[in-house]
Amino acid sequence: KSFPTLLLSSSTSTLWRTQYVCDITSDRHVDNWLRSPYFKRQQAQRIEIELGFSIRDCSTFQTPNEIRSCRETFELYIHESDYEDDDFLWSSYQLVDVIAGNRFTANSYGSQSSTSSNGNNLTVNVKTRGISVNKNGFYIAFRDQGACVSLLYVKIFYRLCEETTVGLVHFPETPTGAHLTDIVERHGICTTNSQINAKPLGFCKGNGEWAFQETSLRDSCHCQDGYELLIDNNNQMNNGLLPRAICKACSIGTYKSTISNNQRCEPCPLNSYTKDKGASSCLCNDGFFRLNISLSKSACIGSPIEPQNVTVDDIDQASVKISWKQPIETSNDIVYRIECNHLIEGRSVPCESYISYYPNRTFINSTSVQILGLDADTNYNVEVYAEQLSTHLLSKSVDLSFTTKRPIPKLIRDINVRRISLNTILITWSSNDFDLYQIRYWPFIDEHHKSLVTLLHNNFTLITTSDNYKFQLRGRTRFGWSLYTHEKVLSLSSILTDEHFLTSAKLTNMSTKITENKNILLVGPLIILALLVTVIILAIVYSKKKRSCRLKTASDCESLDYQKRQVSGHYGPDAFFNSG
Repeated sequence: KSFPTLLLSSSTSTLWRTQYVCDITSDRHVDNWLRSPYFKRQQAQRIEIELGFSIRDCSTFQTPNEIRSCRETFELYIHESDYEDDDFLWSSYQLVDVIAGNRFTANSYGSQSSTSSNGNNLTVNVKTRGISVNKNGFYIAFRDQGACVSLLYVKIFYRLCEETTVGLVHFPETPTGAHLTDIVERHGICTTNSQINAKPLGFCKGNGEWAFQETSLRDSCHCQDGYELLIDNNNQMNNGLLPRAICKACSIGTYKSTISNNQRCEPCPLNSYTKDKGASSCLCNDGFFRLNISLSKSACIGSPIEPQNVTVDDIDQASVKISWKQPIETSNDIVYRIECNHLIEGRSVPCESYISYYPNRTFINSTSVQILGLDADTNYNVEVYAEQLSTHLLSKSVDLSFTTKRPIPKLIRDINVRRISLNTILITWSSNDFDLYQIRYWPFIDEHHKSLVTLLHNNFTLITTSDNYKFQLRGRTRFGWSLYTHEKVLSLSSILTDEHFLTSAKLTNMSTKITENKNILLVGPLIILALLVTVIILAIVYSKKKRSCRLKTASDCESLDYQKRQVSGHYGPDAFFNSG
């Protein structure tokens, strides 16, 4: 049997639509059930059921003889299910609790003859029971076994820890745990324009309140670079924890370079600016530079002034002297550097590595430089820079183009190549009125690594383990330098070793051995003769000593102590020659 519906009013004139039952006079076994519709669990892990009801005190009935059974309690059940089920099987329902009232209705309410709500004075009991749930949904049910009860309302709910922001950490809405004592750990999310520094944690208690560790939340999220921390003191939390905060963008003209909460936005350093809000660094003004781009706090400085009046002072087929003037307004730590290029088939390439610069190519303290080792009748372009030592900043370059003089109409001739040992090559040529020579050579397979040697004489010795080389020669007269000879290929494997050199080497080796043998033959007899002379001298001295002792008393002669096994006295060279 189910609970019928009845309209009743309370003492406050509130009209209640109730589920009412009062089968206390029935002769049959009383077993009344009331089941709710199917409720979806949603995100709840624990639900709470609040019941508003009134119940009749059994001792207050006016006709006790008519009462067959009277109870002052009813039962609350739950049935969990993953899907909605219209069939009712009471054995599948789990008892939540036996519900008893603390206050009772003490008038004629409950009499079967009274079906009107007029004159009733209800006393409302409120009971709440909690239970953990884990399936998709559930039913609740009420069971009466002989009570006189009116079920005024049923409220089913679950508790949440409401979404909140503590400092820079936002915690979303979080359901409580399955049990009242459970604490649900929840990771917070850093607010806009902040990023995580340490994992922010919040703890949702069973009563729907948050618990936090303030020290951990304080450093959990940091404002990004370009944003500073701004605390909202008007939104202080009631529990005294950190107030809500935001990360505010740095205004134009200010910047913040670190990811932190303790640094404020700072004005841009000297000669720098920002384009937009929220800048992490400032840009240098046009014509200014920062020594180290990673040092955002450093000021921007200007580059040095370029050299003035760069000119060619002297030039020939192989060298050029360039000079310039130092600007009037310049610091005392300015040096100069040179970049040399020449044109090959219409394109500019760096000058060869063998070209030399006097006094140097970089860190030039003077206002001139001489470049040596150039090719004749060749177009060159030189860039001259001023460099500040303290900042290593370069000025704008000053370009200077020039063409070396044409070579004299004379070439080196009669070039001869000889191999004088396994890894030594001798190159000779005719002098032909030249007073200075230059040879340019390089490995056959690597034309980008050329070497240049200046020579006073018309020969060059090359010691190498490489097999193939190329080389060129040119000479200088009082009229200038000649053109380089055509490239000549030098192959160690194709050049025979000089026979005269081998013969001389063999003879020298044999002579050395003979000399060594002669030395052995001469020195040996001399050593033997010296030993014989020494023995004879010692024998003569000893003999004289013995004769002298015979002519003297025994006490005058030194004796040998045989008991001590050692010689008494000392005989040096002077003693031998003075005795006798």
